[in-house]
Amino acid sequence: MWLIRKYAIDASSGTLLLEWAKPYEDFVYRGMRDGIFHATKNGLSAPLKPKAGFEHGQDLIDKMVRLIKEEFHHFEQVIEIMDARDMPYRPLNAGRYAKG
Repeated sequence: MWLIRKYAIDASSGTLLLEWAKPYEDFVYRGMRDGIFHATKNGLSAPLKPKAGFEHGQDLIDKMVRLIKEEFHHFEQVIEIMDARDMPYRPLNAGRYAKG
């Protein structure tokens, strides 16, 4: 998401992208654990527009959005499995490998 915001899309599209991700960030980083994600989790409220001069165009942006949707879906699947097993979500510290 950071890469697409920085290099590919215009500022208003960047705002849309952040709004789309907000429920997930609230859950992970702000401890808002109600488990309810955005009503538009499978799509943005509007298409993202490329930055002026972005040479790779709409096709790459659309592919990146599909990837983000897939990752949001995977996240929700894991949360559902954890809920079914009564496993609370909690942050974990990075292991030595990840810190390196």
